[in-house]
Amino acid sequence: HRSMAAVISELFLNPICKQSELVPRCWQHRLHRAIFDLWLDKRQPADIKSQVRRIFLPKFSNKKDKPVMVLEDRVVKLNVREKESIQEAVRRFRKLVERSGIKKEMRRREYYEKPSELAAELVFERIPYTPEELIATAEREFSWCDGEFRRAAQDLGFGDDARAALEHVKDLHEEPGGQPALVRALALEAVDFLRKNDLVTVPRLCEETWRMEMMPPDRQRVSPFFLGGDTIMVSFPTSGMTHDEKRMSLRGNNRHFARATVHHELIPGHHLQQFMLARHKPYRSLFETPFWVEGWALHWEMLLWDLGFAQTPEDRIGMLFWRRHRCGRIVFSLRFHLGQMTAEECVDYLVERVGHERANAEGEVRRSFGGEYPPLYQ
Repeated sequence: HRSMAAVISELFLNPICKQSELVPRCWQHRLHRAIFDLWLDKRQPADIKSQVRRIFLPKFSNKKDKPVMVLEDRVVKLNVREKESIQEAVRRFRKLVERSGIKKEMRRREYYEKPSELAAELVFERIPYTPEELIATAEREFSWCDGEFRRAAQDLGFGDDARAALEHVKDLHEEPGGQPALVRALALEAVDFLRKNDLVTVPRLCEETWRMEMMPPDRQRVSPFFLGGDTIMVSFPTSGMTHDEKRMSLRGNNRHFARATVHHELIPGHHLQQFMLARHKPYRSLFETPFWVEGWALHWEMLLWDLGFAQTPEDRIGMLFWRRHRCGRIVFSLRFHLGQMTAEECVDYLVERVGHERANAEGEVRRSFGGEYPPLYQ
């Protein structure tokens, strides 16, 4: 609602952030949520009565002209009085901010502290853990995956050599040109499993309206695997790749890896997720968070594992590979932003610890640190 957006912008942003031309993404989300509060109220701004609006004040560091935000514990409350105009409320709010001394404290700290955007992201997402605790959790999940990997390797006759079993599965890929037929068959298989087990309602329109595109070569440099939604984008070897790169593309998107990827990207994953979001409470798209976007698809990966969707040891390795991939993302992404790993070390980590092909690991690191995805996107 335009008038509501104008009110929130006037109340929240202008008194605090006008000294900075760039407003960090976290603060933009904070603004969106404030607007949402007004929408839920179902009243025009002029009719707001005795509502408390809490403003979490950010502070900026303009070192190197790169403003960074952290959220403070300090709160300024504004009770909008009955019959009070918006202009009067804005004037009172500005006085409250000045009297609180927060703006003065922000300016004082600006040159003495280096705020952490990673800490701001965790606070904003309501994650009550430090980066170190999240890394420790990822390592525990890694240990579980390692144990399951060894069991699958034993079932394949490789003993405890999980790496040999992984290399065996990577070689079970389609011939060049065979990926589209494979993706279609895997998509139908996933929907059939959902219906047989009565897991979730899949609208017929959702099932019939997804599309497939082959991913452009330049996009594969940052997305070496599949991407999804109503269109699944499929990575495949291209004429511009070297022979080794073509081999790594095929091995990194083999049948059993793809079997776990397709249901993540289409149904019941991102395609079903976005299909329903567009039709039920679509205003929630304003408050997109990686914990909703990827959390939904990861939930289904874990549920399908528990329900026995993996039919063979090779299928189990395919699903476990992506579970390890998630653990690896948490570790290398957070450590990179904490200054504990370089980009090159992140690539080596994905190759040696997770089991990625090197070209695919390089693409994953480019994707994670290229600016399109936030630090907590796992």
